[in-house]
Amino acid sequence: MNNLPNVSIYNAEIPEHTKFNDSAFFIGNSFLTKNKQGLWELYVEVDPLEIGLISGRLTEELTYKQEAVIFNRI
Repeated sequence: MNNLPNVSIYNAEIPEHTKFNDSAFFIGNSFLTKNKQGLWELYVEVDPLEIGLISGRLTEELTYKQEAVIFNRI
């Protein structure tokens, strides 16, 4: 690993999300919402490091619900 990127210029804090209702979560200009067809839409507008951090925070509850459903079926 000779070419490590300089990530000190990016914000590495994971902000809390705002839950608008059961199908809409927001962090700044980024959001996760359920559309009319029942599909989840994720939009993230941040710097490169924060894309993963904010995507993870917005989809955290869905991931836990999905894991619970999968493990209950096994």
